[in-house]
Amino acid sequence: MQSNKINVLMISYGRGALYENKAGVLDRHIEYASHFESLEILYLTKKKLQNLNLGKLKVTPVFGYSYLICLFKSLIKKFKNYQIVTTQDPFLTGILGMYYKKRFGLKLHVQNHSNFIDNCYWINENKIKNALLNIIAKKIIIPNADRLRVVNSFEKQVYIQNLNIQENKIDIAPIAVNPIFYSHVSENDISNFIEKHSIDRNKIVLGWAGRFVRLKRIDYLFELVSTIEKTINIQLVLAGDYNKSDFDFELLEKKYSLKPIYTGQLTPEDLLKFYKIINVFVLTSEYEGYGVVLKEALTAGCPVLVSDSSMGPKDIIKEDSNGYLFSNNIEFEEKISHILRKRIAHKKNHPAQEIVIESIKKTL
Repeated sequence: MQSNKINVLMISYGRGALYENKAGVLDRHIEYASHFESLEILYLTKKKLQNLNLGKLKVTPVFGYSYLICLFKSLIKKFKNYQIVTTQDPFLTGILGMYYKKRFGLKLHVQNHSNFIDNCYWINENKIKNALLNIIAKKIIIPNADRLRVVNSFEKQVYIQNLNIQENKIDIAPIAVNPIFYSHVSENDISNFIEKHSIDRNKIVLGWAGRFVRLKRIDYLFELVSTIEKTINIQLVLAGDYNKSDFDFELLEKKYSLKPIYTGQLTPEDLLKFYKIINVFVLTSEYEGYGVVLKEALTAGCPVLVSDSSMGPKDIIKEDSNGYLFSNNIEFEEKISHILRKRIAHKKNHPAQEIVIESIKKTL
């Protein structure tokens, strides 16, 4: 079968981020679609959204008040004109992909965007539902996939050692970085960003970006910064939607005597400015599948410091070359000082889009 004749069905879910093109996700899938005869995304969503027809890319939303309802509604759809079904993960979308494989004879390509398999931290977020999904993924979805995509070498080893998956069935394909983070930012744009968010240029600016969820360990970030602010004139800047948070910032500020700057949700253009004005980007996550914000920061030329408990970033960080890992408060303080002395920046990028495309094609 010629690669340009491949028709691909992709199963994904969300509340509209694809439509809003957050982090360039829609642009990325338009690029994927250009390498196939067609790409249709079956989008399970809790929002009432319209169909999208964008050349080779088609987005078909399936609305439901819960994702389980979306799943049941999707079971009656017919997809006979496709050769491959690729799923966002080996869980809910993986179950649906497995069903289409059995019903229509499609090849099954299963993706996984983080370190979820046997991850106790993730399972404990919902001990019944997530434990059940973990078992289904391990026992049914992953072993029966024709090909698998993971975003880091740690997860690949989990598949090989824990699930006995053949190594040659697994592709490591990190998440693509929005090209905007390679762009130039003028001094005027930077000055306007600094003024808008009341950032003090006379202080060392530490930055963090992402979702304010438990696994990101924002409380640990506050603790770390509080240990060094007595010796270093620090300003902490947090980028993200702080209105959707698992943390009580008032309590954290009081406990650690810190008053960070909260930028709110930033556009990719403003996020680039954010990376340009901070002196060090810090990531304290319990785990990361890849660490998109980390790669964005590096691409923008910002020094990075990452907790070594997070597996995915270890594929990105080369110690004392393009970034640093730390394991405790003492190392954090030492490496912050070291980074500030060296002010390194590294801009090498992984060709992630090409790897994903080839991974899907190898399914046949």
